[in-house]
Amino acid sequence: MAACSNAIKYAIAYEDFDINGLYPNFDETVGLSYANNSQKFYLTENYWQSKVKGYLSQDKHKIRDTTNNVQDNDFDYFKQLFKVSNCSICGRKFTFDNKPTLDRIDNSKGHSKDNVLPCYIA
Repeated sequence: MAACSNAIKYAIAYEDFDINGLYPNFDETVGLSYANNSQKFYLTENYWQSKVKGYLSQDKHKIRDTTNNVQDNDFDYFKQLFKVSNCSICGRKFTFDNKPTLDRIDNSKGHSKDNVLPCYIA
């Protein structure tokens, strides 16, 4: 009898499963979704300036073109981007536990607005 109820439970779950769906990551140790377990992330100017310096340093070190790199004055654009978007890799919302960064689309190019996607620091 228990085997039948277990099979029915998984059959129902399978019917509702969407392979392309976005599901919250679940932390089994506390029984909470990460999205509910941390404060929403808000980009600050100091954090942004630190990231911009880091991106510039990385790109110079790898001898990438930095003429179109993101700048300090792009703060408002990226503040809004991080506020309304999710990680482009895993789909998580940005929180203080899942801080955002910029992932380059083409790794041979620098961190320019047209070559980055928001993702979180793993």
